[in-house]
Amino acid sequence: MLRGRFLLNNKIYIYFACFHDTEVYPTIMDAIEQAENPQNLVFGIDFQYIQEQTMIDMKQWLKQNPIVNARVNYLKYTDDNFWEYVGLAKGRKRAYAMREDEQYALLIDGHSKFGSNWDRKLIYKYELAKMRNIQKPIVHGYAGYYVLGPNRERVWHPKPYMRTIRYQYYQEYDPTNEDQQTAKFKWHKRLPTFVITKANPEGDELVPNVKFSGNFSFTEYDICEHLPDWVLFEDEEIPWSINLYDAGFSFVFPIFQDPVVAHLYMGTKEPYDVRLTRDNIEKYIPGNDLQGFLRKKDKNIDDFLNDPNNLEKILNYQYFARVKILSGKTQENYIPDSFR
Repeated sequence: MLRGRFLLNNKIYIYFACFHDTEVYPTIMDAIEQAENPQNLVFGIDFQYIQEQTMIDMKQWLKQNPIVNARVNYLKYTDDNFWEYVGLAKGRKRAYAMREDEQYALLIDGHSKFGSNWDRKLIYKYELAKMRNIQKPIVHGYAGYYVLGPNRERVWHPKPYMRTIRYQYYQEYDPTNEDQQTAKFKWHKRLPTFVITKANPEGDELVPNVKFSGNFSFTEYDICEHLPDWVLFEDEEIPWSINLYDAGFSFVFPIFQDPVVAHLYMGTKEPYDVRLTRDNIEKYIPGNDLQGFLRKKDKNIDDFLNDPNNLEKILNYQYFARVKILSGKTQENYIPDSFR
């Protein structure tokens, strides 16, 4: 019944920011090769670099691969402009700003892998959400896992259930919990912990999600306007979730049995060390002031949480997600009953 409700020639704008990441090239080609309608894909890339050869290689690769329809913003960091341009928020916003008339927008990272016919599957889930009158839907979750083989070949995670989109469960932080230690996300002392290695929810094709995910989301809307400009790295998702929920968006987790979008997570070291595929911006901080960089991240979060203008929306999100941010207690493994 739903099949006739949408056209498979709708354009998808795939956008991301990257920095000295060699997985960008296979990520782009994989998206094209695995799509049912690759002619409808447009890439928006905020390409950050310090080493001149990195930029030259990208331009040459695009020239050699005319099948890639890409808009690229090249940004070279210097000591003089570093603090003006650095940050995941600014990079994603620059990438999104190049969107034109594409109906859908897919946010990923520059180290992603795609399942077959991923574009049709995502459009189906999104249009299903609209058909069910879910308010301002964002179809998202944590991207599944792919790994690199001994010869750096891109392969799916050996455990099939880890290849699919992952649900995010809030948990009370426990340093003795082995599950949390293997796949925990705690990026600030005042932000709650969540895990993505537990079993996904069962049931309907669409399930209310408890928080926003930064490495995979699919929607028609501009979600970047709700991303705080001060975000640097690994500190964006919960403030972003609070802002998006306050703006009336619905967090929609799509149930998939097969891989759709996967991510190369930094902790993977065997059989190939992922750290060798991409550089770390923290190495290039002017004056090598890493501690100053980290203090700046912490202060940004504290300022956001302490701002009285943010109190109401933080409390509203806290109630929706049953998670402790300013007060109360986290209800572990909670799945909301409704999307709003």
